[in-house]
Amino acid sequence: MTRILTVVVVTVALVVFGAQNWDNVPVHLIFGPPTRVRLVFLILIAAGIGYVTALLRGFRREARLRGEVRQLRKQLKAFDEAPRAVALSDGEISNELDGAQRLRAEDA
Repeated sequence: MTRILTVVVVTVALVVFGAQNWDNVPVHLIFGPPTRVRLVFLILIAAGIGYVTALLRGFRREARLRGEVRQLRKQLKAFDEAPRAVALSDGEISNELDGAQRLRAEDA
C-alpha cells in the first residue's frame, strides 16, 4: 500500500512539475543557431546526466574498494600461513589468538 501511494504522489508531482515548466526555451549549442526545447525536458536531461555521473562514480569507488578487499584478503591469507606459535620468555610455546584470528572472531 505504501509503495502504491509513493508512486501516485511522485507521479502527481512530476505531472505538476511538467505542467509548470512546459515553456519552450532557447538552448545555445556549441555550433549553429539556438534550438528551442521544452524546459521540462531540459531539466530532466540534466538530472539524468547527473544521475549517470553519480552512478559511474559509485561503480569506480566500488571497483577500488573491491581491489582493497582483494589485497587485504591476500595479506590475511599470508598472515594465516605464517607460524602461529610464539616463544615466551621462559621458553614455553603459546598459541594465542593472532591478529587474523581476532579479526575473524570479530566478524563472526
